[in-house]
Amino acid sequence: MNLQTTRTVIRTLWKEYLEGTFKLNLKVNDSPRFVTYTNPGLNYFHDYDRNGSPDLVRLMLYSVNAETFADRYPGLQEDGEMCSYIYWDKLLHDRTSFVASTEFTFSRTMYDETVAKWPLNVKVSFGGMGSTSVQTRLQICTQHSSEPVITKVLKLVTVDRQTRRPMALPDWYKKKLQGKEDKMPDFKFTGFKRPERTYVRRVQIVWSDTDSNNHTNFSSYVQFGLDTLRLALLQMDLSTCQKIESPNLAHSVTDTEGSKTKTLTEMVSAANCNCDVQSNVSAIPWMTKDLLTNGVKNLKICYMRESVEGDMLDVHVWQEPGEEFKVRGSIEALDGKAICQYIIEYFTPTAHL
Repeated sequence: MNLQTTRTVIRTLWKEYLEGTFKLNLKVNDSPRFVTYTNPGLNYFHDYDRNGSPDLVRLMLYSVNAETFADRYPGLQEDGEMCSYIYWDKLLHDRTSFVASTEFTFSRTMYDETVAKWPLNVKVSFGGMGSTSVQTRLQICTQHSSEPVITKVLKLVTVDRQTRRPMALPDWYKKKLQGKEDKMPDFKFTGFKRPERTYVRRVQIVWSDTDSNNHTNFSSYVQFGLDTLRLALLQMDLSTCQKIESPNLAHSVTDTEGSKTKTLTEMVSAANCNCDVQSNVSAIPWMTKDLLTNGVKNLKICYMRESVEGDMLDVHVWQEPGEEFKVRGSIEALDGKAICQYIIEYFTPTAHL
């Protein structure tokens, strides 16, 4: 069984499982073109972090899975056959798709532990198309409100599987969906210039960071950035401990070879193989652990090029003046070319429930 057949079998079994265990209520609206259905919702043991808050990367993956189901579910009957609402399986018969840019917006309710996040109502809308791209919007609501707890705008580019270059949308596809857009602004996010002063960490892409396109998964880059940010905050804590001569700094752990011990300070410094840690920590002057607990309000990401298993990347994080509640990230190849860039905005303390 080849890889493509395996994926088809898995998707079919997944669809049958949801149909058999949950009332989906899936409906397709023709014009404007959108699909609605009921999703089982978040998994408390998977989609929440160790502090009991929704985890950003897992929310990203959950959202994509919720949209992918709508993209692939044959809920529309045309010309005697069942199709998905934007004919995605048919379109990808001779190509694949890459994420060009995306934006996630979360409401404060997402971080309110008194509001159940299961099940959830999902709406996925066709938002328009360019010569090679398709835009969609995902809106996820609780059972108790029509206000989305998650809104995701996505711009996908269809590409040739071999050359990895963009492919023009076929005429039949444009004809079927022309004029059926669910009106929304054209989403554009093209990145920004990175400053010289950042907190930086070098990572190597491993197999678990990649996906079925054999390149680094869209969510892995954000995980790299979040881990780097946490490492910077740990470095701040250790620097403070050094100033007050905390006995915790004497705590040592055995390294992976088991041949010697290292203090926590040495381990953090070793993780930053190509930068001056002390100077770079000042690149996030307003960042605190408390700010992270407020929850993510907005995330914008753009993807410039691919990286693959084995590649070495530099992960930069920093804050810009006037952006006390935002963190920027740039994941770059060793030659300095940007692979992915993002901006995370956190809720202000007064907005946190």
